[in-house]
Amino acid sequence: IQLINNQFDSELKTIELTEKTYNNILESVKKPIVVVDKSKIPQWKFCTIKGNKRCTENMDKTNMLILDFDDSTYTFKEFEHQYQEYKYILHTSYSYNGTNSKFRVLLPLDEEYEIDRMFAKLENDSTYSPYHYLINYFHNVDPASFVKAQFFKVPAVNDEKSPYYYNIHEGKVFSLFDIPGYQMAYLFCEEHRKKDERERKLKYDEGIDADVAISK
Repeated sequence: IQLINNQFDSELKTIELTEKTYNNILESVKKPIVVVDKSKIPQWKFCTIKGNKRCTENMDKTNMLILDFDDSTYTFKEFEHQYQEYKYILHTSYSYNGTNSKFRVLLPLDEEYEIDRMFAKLENDSTYSPYHYLINYFHNVDPASFVKAQFFKVPAVNDEKSPYYYNIHEGKVFSLFDIPGYQMAYLFCEEHRKKDERERKLKYDEGIDADVAISK
């Protein structure tokens, strides 16, 4: 697990995920911390890293997908019904007021996935873009859930009387490869991303050559 002190922090603190750590996570979900200033809430991400600074290049692998929901048309009760066969940890967000649809889900995955591939976004070829499959599969989710270096606030409330809900749900572990088309995109996205880059460079170079020709 990687932790940062708040949303402005970029220095990663690594905590080994042991049975004791996992129990502490469950306890933090059951009893959220009280923080008056939202900007000072610690944030976490469940992943291995390549360096100690929070940046895209340092994100390595993960077996936990964190989904952030902030859509008034989709409630956590609907999520619970839709994903009742899967294992997950759900808790309402800091901005939850008892009626709105602000909640977060920790969805354990069946294996470790490379974050760079897992959230790869190909603008010119969505067939090989894992990002697009995730967006289309998890309807109503905040797209920030699939930003490679995105961290999320730990369970927290404004005061002890603030409304809060959680659900530690048992079930089967989710596999991203069960999403139709995702496995192919995950396996071949890098090859197609390089192809896209070559094509963009070629068009750019052709544009420069055309401009030079016109100027002459």
